[in-house]
Amino acid sequence: MKKNLTLQQFVQAFPDNYDDAGIYHVGDGKWIAKVLHGVLTKPDGVAEYDALDDLLADLAMVGIRKIQIELDGLPASGRKW
Repeated sequence: MKKNLTLQQFVQAFPDNYDDAGIYHVGDGKWIAKVLHGVLTKPDGVAEYDALDDLLADLAMVGIRKIQIELDGLPASGRKW
């Protein structure tokens, strides 16, 4: 099981290899950020973010400007291209 990390701990654990960190869609419109040994957890103790832009804003606030985003599990938009 992955350890819950505060934002500061997440930054300290953030790897030089971007393959070992990412943002993942976990269903129901929720997102989490993971590094090899832990999951970013908000001050309220919850790891899931309701909005991707809130998660990105928190990461940008502490200097993380590049991270993988895995889109598996998102429903198709149904748009015609």
